[in-house]
Amino acid sequence: MTFSPGNYDTTTTPEAEWRVVTDPEEGQRVSVGKRLVHALTELKKDPMVQEAGLLDEEILALVLYTGWSLTGSFAIHVVLLGRPEWHFAEAGQEG
Repeated sequence: MTFSPGNYDTTTTPEAEWRVVTDPEEGQRVSVGKRLVHALTELKKDPMVQEAGLLDEEILALVLYTGWSLTGSFAIHVVLLGRPEWHFAEAGQEG
């Protein structure tokens, strides 16, 4: 099964995208133009990732789902992954 993500001029497969996010060399190879794939070791150093207490599997899921975006939408994805207490704390609300 192939698909075109829409935000990059490429056609890919789920298997190829898994290699992109789990193999740092493959991630670096496809980091061309607008596409920039960060290695898991880099992402784990991000303050938002550390504050959220994300597991490696959750980080990989976010990268596969969003292409990795540390924007306001990031909190929504964290909620989808079962970390609502972090989202509410960020929003200044009780959770």
